[in-house]
Amino acid sequence: MAGKKQPPNPGHMVLVECEGARHLAARDASGKWRSLSGQKQLSGEVKVVKVLPYPEPSESEDTLRAKILRIERKLFTLALGENPQGRFLRIAEHIGGRHDHVIVPDAGLDEFRRVFDEMTKAAREIPQGKLQNPE
Repeated sequence: MAGKKQPPNPGHMVLVECEGARHLAARDASGKWRSLSGQKQLSGEVKVVKVLPYPEPSESEDTLRAKILRIERKLFTLALGENPQGRFLRIAEHIGGRHDHVIVPDAGLDEFRRVFDEMTKAAREIPQGKLQNPE
């Protein structure tokens, strides 16, 4: 897919390669590519690597920062957003053209991280193959 082609729908985020680096990007209103990590405009040749289905934010929702993670065969997008109700973290898992979302309100991010850190620690400490019941 050439860098000048539009993604299929305006609500899609796209994984692109530009100047040897990969970016999570979208086209702005003028049709130029913008990195969603820092909102900088991408210059030079932009090659579309993968179109990521992602719901278009409502007009009252802004994406403040976004990062993409590839872990084994999974692709995740983490986006910090803001709307009239407040800030939130949107976590999306992209699987074969579909995606699942978890939205964590800003007020719960510290608790979410605390539990995430506990689970990460447990994943390192508990021997594999040992089933553990959650507390």
